Amino acid sequence: MNTYIIIFVIGMLSISDFIYPNQKKLYHDVAFKVAFLFFCIAVSIKYYVVPDITIYVPLYESLIDFSAIWKQLTTQSYVEPGFIVYCGILNFLGCDYWTMTFIVSVFYFYTIYKVLTKITTCKTFALLMIVYSEQFLYLTEYRQSIAVCLFILGFLSYLEKKKWKVFLFWVLALLFHKSAWIVIPLQWVIMLICDKKTYSRKWFLFLLFVFVLCLVIPLKSILMELVNCLPVNEISKSIGHHLSLFKPMQFVALVYISFLCFAYTYSSKKLKGSWNALLLFFAILVTVLYQNFFLLQRVRSYFVPLVVVYCIQLYTSERRNNQFWKQLIICNCYAVCVYMLTIGYFTTKRKFEQRNMDMNYTTVFSLVKKKPSEIKKENMREANFFWKNIYLKD
Repeated sequence: MNTYIIIFVIGMLSISDFIYPNQKKLYHDVAFKVAFLFFCIAVSIKYYVVPDITIYVPLYESLIDFSAIWKQLTTQSYVEPGFIVYCGILNFLGCDYWTMTFIVSVFYFYTIYKVLTKITTCKTFALLMIVYSEQFLYLTEYRQSIAVCLFILGFLSYLEKKKWKVFLFWVLALLFHKSAWIVIPLQWVIMLICDKKTYSRKWFLFLLFVFVLCLVIPLKSILMELVNCLPVNEISKSIGHHLSLFKPMQFVALVYISFLCFAYTYSSKKLKGSWNALLLFFAILVTVLYQNFFLLQRVRSYFVPLVVVYCIQLYTSERRNNQFWKQLIICNCYAVCVYMLTIGYFTTKRKFEQRNMDMNYTTVFSLVKKKPSEIKKENMREANFFWKNIYLKD
């Protein structure tokens, strides 16, 4: 099923959030459940969706026993250890590749549903924003999907004061995708600031010094030398590819500096608020800047669902207070975020994503006309063509 159809159907159902008044809660609940069910079915039926099957399918099929899993973990695996173990367990249990992707999708659905339970209205519209902005995450990026889910579940556990769950979820997230090593330390800093009202100025000055230092030192050369010392060739190549984006990597320090300035203001003035203020501040920076910087694009996926829920919470609270001008500002900020997502979607990787959209979106229903081996062969050929002739040229 084409992703545009998914977005269109959920978009039409989300209109009910704004047409019917608050007392017609039944209409909102029905629309949300129908939209969510449609989303779950449309995504979970995908079958050998390209282009990342060139990595995942050979890996999954190679993990036939413990020795194969151990070899991937200890030699030149491009993939993180958590995902290797996950695939190895399912392969050992006799599950095929589609079952593996189906379980990842179900885990993502569960996480998003749990996030959306934090709001009471505009759930369908919130779902639309997530579906629209994160389509490549839930369609093809299985490793990061799991890491994002684990991060969000850990954050929700933090809100529930269950620190042991936070530790468990976030450690697991670190095992599934490299981007989690950027997000989780940052979120740990956010939690520290939110748990206490004030911090010594020396701590902020020290962190500021570290971030400024990251802007002026030859970060690329230093990190590349360290990467070359790693005993695993494929991981070194992967990290080296990301480090080759010198300015995108180094620019992240500016984001941290901006966040630090805001955090200091929050701490020194003892502003009233909660984790939402800090979370929203950084997440909007990520959302706005991701289309120009590869690393930020990876990081933003962890925050988008939380930003959407936060904006809906603000929208509903201001609407109850009849503060129209504040409501208008919030809606406009929300619109700007969506607009920036759109700009990034259609400019940064236009050729990459357009080609991806033009590829076959095969589903389990495609098995009616073709054998599994035929679908796999066709999609693998198309994916290999994409990586060699489209992606590398861009």
